[in-house]
Amino acid sequence: ISLVLLDASMPEMTGHRMFENLWKIDPEVPVLLMARLYEEIAAAGELKSNVHGSLLKPFSLGDLVGKVRELVSFA
Repeated sequence: ISLVLLDASMPEMTGHRMFENLWKIDPEVPVLLMARLYEEIAAAGELKSNVHGSLLKPFSLGDLVGKVRELVSFA
């Protein structure tokens, strides 16, 4: 897996819980966290160091593509 796009607020499971589950499967998986509030991003960054990038909603498609390119080419 080159990159996981993770939303911090999902209906069935929080982004934090999903991130912890992903980390159990692959502790080195890079994660791009998308959130409505900066506090959600800051809290996730404190959980694990694998949050490689973040985007605050709403964001443009160009912002998303640019961030994905940056993170995938950096890996």
